[in-house]
Amino acid sequence: MRALVVDDSRAIRMILSRILSDAGFVVLEAGDPDEARALVAEQGPFDLALVDWDLPGLDGFALAAQLRAEPDGPGCILMTLPEDRDDLVEAALGAGVDGHVTKPCLRAGLEHTLGRHGLLRRTA
Repeated sequence: MRALVVDDSRAIRMILSRILSDAGFVVLEAGDPDEARALVAEQGPFDLALVDWDLPGLDGFALAAQLRAEPDGPGCILMTLPEDRDDLVEAALGAGVDGHVTKPCLRAGLEHTLGRHGLLRRTA
């Protein structure tokens, strides 16, 4: 499976990429919405896009809506949110996001969310 991690923080991208890689994903990273859209156009489709809500220029909600509208867009879009705020969760769902994880993202929380969406491979 392939994942795209979109966050303007290099450190956060590295952490999320490591968790996803350990879960069996081949991971590509984007630091901004333009780079994310270019990767989807060049490398898509992705099984998962993990998008931060607060991105430079185009925010994560608008990016998620654009990715959802793409014929080769990600199968599942998850958004990283700063906390469980109803207004941000509603905005994410309105943008076509399938679910969210709370930052800082801990391995167990992200793996739980991946499992709920059928994206976590279990090994014996």
